[in-house]
Amino acid sequence: MITISVEILKPGIFSSIQDQGRDGLAFYAIPRGGASDLNSFHLANSLVGNDIHSPVIECVQMGLSLKFNGSCYFAICGSDFGWTLNSKSIPVNQLIHAEKHSVLACENSASMAKAYIAFGGSLKSSISYNSYATLPAYGWGGNQGKKLRKGDLLEIETESSKKLSTYPSLQFKIKPKSEIYFNPGPEWEVLDNAQKDLLFNKPFAITSESNRMGARLKGPALIHDIQLTYSVPVLPGFIQLLPSGQLIVVLEDGQTTGGYPRIGYLNRNQLNAFNQYLPNQSFRFVNR
Repeated sequence: MITISVEILKPGIFSSIQDQGRDGLAFYAIPRGGASDLNSFHLANSLVGNDIHSPVIECVQMGLSLKFNGSCYFAICGSDFGWTLNSKSIPVNQLIHAEKHSVLACENSASMAKAYIAFGGSLKSSISYNSYATLPAYGWGGNQGKKLRKGDLLEIETESSKKLSTYPSLQFKIKPKSEIYFNPGPEWEVLDNAQKDLLFNKPFAITSESNRMGARLKGPALIHDIQLTYSVPVLPGFIQLLPSGQLIVVLEDGQTTGGYPRIGYLNRNQLNAFNQYLPNQSFRFVNR
């Protein structure tokens, strides 16, 4: 085992260290956090031979640039931001070797919203509540709870290239779905049949006001006259109905309680797909 580092040259819009998150702590008002698209996160770790729960870099809406200060295998899964290694185009979903002084960069031709960079070996960083998942609002997790910035150095304890070269690569493309399956939530019945039909017959899109706490949607206003007078538990994937009739989808860093009707929820696979939508990308809810 040897220890190398990678230096962040350009951090992108919001790049952070993420892992599986903090399951089971919602009772203590601690968000789950972690990777937004667990499928791409697991695949990236699998390609480099890591445990699938190992920490990675998550890039949001734009890739980053970094320099390898030692040789290392890596893989990028999720969005293709036009990735290059030493100015040569490289694919996503494939194991790649970087020599010392190599530079990973991108052209930001985003196909989806999130990309995951996994390094062969162990990415070393700070940990909170047994997780590397970065939660900037709390100052928890990787990189002392902060998103990655220019000049940050990340240490990687990596194995020999001879051992890593035996790991397989996959070559395929993942396309974001145009439909998301909707599951009725605890307060589904606050909507009458006309509003339910509207929900399934009109397009929605994520607005630019969204973040890792929640995705604010733009679409038809769903008329209702019921407001909760108490707080209720919420988890990533719950769909909340605002007084304005618009919707918010609770995401990984979202709070664990809320005061809006939970008209629906997305299961984990649907939430993975939803989290890959770019702002203003149109989709429809489908009634299961």
